[in-house]
Amino acid sequence: PAPDARARALAFLALVTGGVGIGITEFVTMGLLPQIAEGAGVSIPMAGHTISAYALGVVVGSPLIALGAARLPRRAVLVVLMLVFTVGNALTALAPTYELLIVARFLAGLPHGGFFGLAALVAVLAACSAAPNHQEYRPPTQRVAGEPAAILLNGDRMEVRWSDGDSFKFLDGPY
Repeated sequence: PAPDARARALAFLALVTGGVGIGITEFVTMGLLPQIAEGAGVSIPMAGHTISAYALGVVVGSPLIALGAARLPRRAVLVVLMLVFTVGNALTALAPTYELLIVARFLAGLPHGGFFGLAALVAVLAACSAAPNHQEYRPPTQRVAGEPAAILLNGDRMEVRWSDGDSFKFLDGPY
């Protein structure tokens, strides 16, 4: 049975919210490198490895999640991916050493590709169930709207303004 309009709206809100969260986590690091370097006691180029660690997590996690979760319930997989993402970011914010910061960023990156791929699939399937003749394709666009929203909400100037006068851990989510 097709989900009702309210359930679809809540599902799309959850997908967009996840996209915004992942997008902010991915992009905020670039604008906070000086604060990350200072907080971790390393140089700015060394702090840049936090970006690489996240990217490596994406590269490793995407195919593993695609293979490992293919036959599992989509909703449960999305929830687990967001839990791993949240734990990775909490560990990032609490990391007492540079090495643990790198490991936490890698962990936070693992669910990235799997979430976006599965979220797109869920959005398309929901759109098809809402419009059996495949007349409506807005939901994938709405889900993808999370990424540009994260970019717009997350300019370098805003990141620095949020963190000035405090450590990079001020943001307490993505950092």
